[in-house]
Amino acid sequence: MALMDQVHDISRVITSLDNKSEILRVEIQKLKDGGNRDMVASVDQRAAEAQALADNLKVELEEAIQERESHDKELSGVQGTLSELQGQLAKAQGHFDDLWGQLANAWERLADSEGQLYNVMA
Repeated sequence: MALMDQVHDISRVITSLDNKSEILRVEIQKLKDGGNRDMVASVDQRAAEAQALADNLKVELEEAIQERESHDKELSGVQGTLSELQGQLAKAQGHFDDLWGQLANAWERLADSEGQLYNVMA
């Protein structure tokens, strides 16, 4: 769940950066219309940096989503294996219980046989 929270947070940051980038583009257009070349270049640079950061974060978000999907798939496989092993363990436990019962019966028969042997010898 923490990964999904991080993905959600990153998505909000990217959206915020996209919005800031758009605001900077509008500001650039206003400055271009006003004619202040130095200010236009400065704002243009800030807009390019904001867009580059947003693009980079989008790539990272996609990678995080793919990684999560991969982990989910792996987890599903592990859960299937665990379920299978739990079934095998239950079966083995049942077999053990049967063998334990057979051993207890064998000990009882042995004890009875020893008793009969002592009675015959006595």
